[in-house]
Amino acid sequence: MGKDIYKQFLKTREGLLILLVLIIGIGVGLNGLAPYVFGKVIDVISLDQKETFQIWIVIYIFLLLLVQVFSLMETLIGQWTVTSIENDMKGQMMKRITHLKTKDAEVYEKGELLNRIEFDVETVAGYYIDLISSVLMIILNLAISVYFVLLISWRLTLIAVGFLPVLYFANYMFRNRIRKIERQKKEVSDEYYSFLNQAFSGLNSIKAFGIQKKIVEKFSSLLKYKLKVEMKNTELTSGVTALRAVLGSIMNVVLLTVAGFFIMDGKMTIGNMVAFNSYLEMLMQAVSKVLELNLNKQGVIVSYERISQVKEELMETKMNGSIVLHEMIHTVCFHHVSFSYEKNTEVLRNISFQIDKPGLYSFAGENGTGKTTILKLLERFYQQNSGTITVNNIPIEEYDILSLRNQISYMEKEPFFISGDVYQNLGFGDASISREKMEEICRKTGIHRDIMELDKQYRTEVTEGASKFSSGQKQKLGLARAILRNSSLYLLDEVTSDLDGAAEKVICDVLEEIGKKAIVISVSHKEEVLKRSDQIFVLNHGEIVASGTHEQLLENSEEYQKLYKEQ
Repeated sequence: MGKDIYKQFLKTREGLLILLVLIIGIGVGLNGLAPYVFGKVIDVISLDQKETFQIWIVIYIFLLLLVQVFSLMETLIGQWTVTSIENDMKGQMMKRITHLKTKDAEVYEKGELLNRIEFDVETVAGYYIDLISSVLMIILNLAISVYFVLLISWRLTLIAVGFLPVLYFANYMFRNRIRKIERQKKEVSDEYYSFLNQAFSGLNSIKAFGIQKKIVEKFSSLLKYKLKVEMKNTELTSGVTALRAVLGSIMNVVLLTVAGFFIMDGKMTIGNMVAFNSYLEMLMQAVSKVLELNLNKQGVIVSYERISQVKEELMETKMNGSIVLHEMIHTVCFHHVSFSYEKNTEVLRNISFQIDKPGLYSFAGENGTGKTTILKLLERFYQQNSGTITVNNIPIEEYDILSLRNQISYMEKEPFFISGDVYQNLGFGDASISREKMEEICRKTGIHRDIMELDKQYRTEVTEGASKFSSGQKQKLGLARAILRNSSLYLLDEVTSDLDGAAEKVICDVLEEIGKKAIVISVSHKEEVLKRSDQIFVLNHGEIVASGTHEQLLENSEEYQKLYKEQ
């Protein structure tokens, strides 16, 4: 665990870490002298040595100022270091998540991924910087404190040291239970954030079904469980802390009693006793820091395991081919392709078809017959179980994924939008597209007039979920963005499902125009799209049962006739 973190994120900052450790070392050293000087001040006061007192008090003030300066430097440099390392780790996690194979990404809830990229990363990064900055502090504090306590009274030192194994044993006893509770905390946190994400994303549906009360009740139940787990953690960690505190108090009482007899017998001065207590406190801080790091490590182990689960071998780059696709896509072929999302449940069965010229092609069939899956296989979101998919007569697996997708415009039924204005959403992924071109395409899809009626027109901010637009407007805007990519293969999933008749005809005109120079594959059940398709493939239970034009299928295919009547 430690070696991986060092190689990936700490090694590049060795100079900064050395500077941080140096500042910490000087600060600890200066702070270590403070109790000794303070003891001297008390002794010269008790001996009424005014001239010596003035010297020692000036030294003490100067020492305290230096301690604060180095403490401030440590805080600023330490915070910058921690945050920059966290950012690097989060950046790597985001890269892994966005490049995950689709089937592996679907294992995680959105809230779970949020929890890992935010809180698990902060836990791991914070721990290792704390560890690095604490090592020197612990070593110096131990060295300085042990030297001075032995110098002042070796007898009292032996008593204090005798309690240390007992303090460590308290940590050792509970480490496994603490790790278990930390894992439960992470799991309930995943569930919590996933629930919030689902609830906020579906507020309108919650209202429409009148289930606000059920949602609030479920949230309350989740909060109670979260509280229960957090209280278990608090009880355990507080119990360990309290046990250590009790043992520490017993040690202090014993030391105070022995030191009191030494002072009354003239074997120790009050200044020495104050200095001894200060150095003993420094010693105990060092020991407590070791114990704290040991306790925190249990949670770090859990967080690191969760981060490591998003492994690089699950990334799409592992299924990357070596051929870079520079030319336009002119041929798409499925040859005996079968696919299943889950074992023993085939979505596609022995699918075969070929498209070798530009035009508008449609897949029709009832829900769940595998229409959208065909588009996702072409986008390489998934890998077929058997059979061959070729693009330009080359197996699709042999292509570099990015170069393949650069030749494809894929539009889901519900388009994705980013936080930004309309221009930024239209030019998503290609900043070189001119605003004039964006407005031209928006006129073709029929969304331009709607945009111009907005307060800031194309400068209008598109909020999360594009709530300022209707479902039909979102589809027009999403299609405009897809067209702006100027691809040679368009994969369109129900892009006219939310449009009225007039708007649908406008979009179909656009699709026919695109089809003159590119391959347009559409999943649709709408009559207008099907009528204009050069070829329609009819699916039933994951198999192509018929193909042809709209007129041919109405005449020859019972399955298509059934679909047509049900519209």
